[in-house]
Amino acid sequence: MWLTGPIVLQSNINLHIEEGAFVVFSKDKNDYPLVDVSFEGLETIRCQSPISAKNAKNIAITGKGVIDGSGDAWRAIKKSKMAESQWKEIVKSGGILSKDGKNWYPSESYKKGFESSSSFNVPDKISKSELESVKDFLRPVMVSIVGCDQVLLDGPTFQNSPAWNLHPLMTSNLILRNLTVRNPWYSQNGDGVDLESCKNVLIYDNTFDVGDDAICIKSGKMKTEEKEGCQLKM
Repeated sequence: MWLTGPIVLQSNINLHIEEGAFVVFSKDKNDYPLVDVSFEGLETIRCQSPISAKNAKNIAITGKGVIDGSGDAWRAIKKSKMAESQWKEIVKSGGILSKDGKNWYPSESYKKGFESSSSFNVPDKISKSELESVKDFLRPVMVSIVGCDQVLLDGPTFQNSPAWNLHPLMTSNLILRNLTVRNPWYSQNGDGVDLESCKNVLIYDNTFDVGDDAICIKSGKMKTEEKEGCQLKM
């Protein structure tokens, strides 16, 4: 078992997780600084992703090991998605309930962020200077690959992500194969893979078992001439 903070991939790097290895990311939010990101087509600020690469070329994540994002430390939970006994255990574990008792938040920071948002994922009712106080709410995608070329993900299990599992953005020549991507059924924003404004993508021989969408194809929210469309081959 390997406990770690965020990993940033550079060009010509293969992060290889051998079979039997378990890489688990820290639950300490202090290990994840606030950074400028694009999320759901919006330029915004969120916590740094556990694994990220930006403008890199010829990178890979391979092997048959497990990569765990400690997502349960980040995510809120809806009462409607839990059995009564499960809900009682969640409430007993700590955290904060919403006023109506229908939502459980992992911390006061998360609750403040949720209540400071009119657009679901962006706390737009407070100033940027206050974002540190709602850091728990600014959940990162687990694997953020932005503006990269020649990317291979082959073999690992990606699980328990804070938000989406895999988020390739404006990336080209990407192969995803032999992956297991999973999240609990109750996970908010627990998508498997969100392809956003990518091209030349090949996805095959994977297993998706997630709490939200399995494979999403997104073009972002900018004007069409500002971003390339996404081409998916399966």
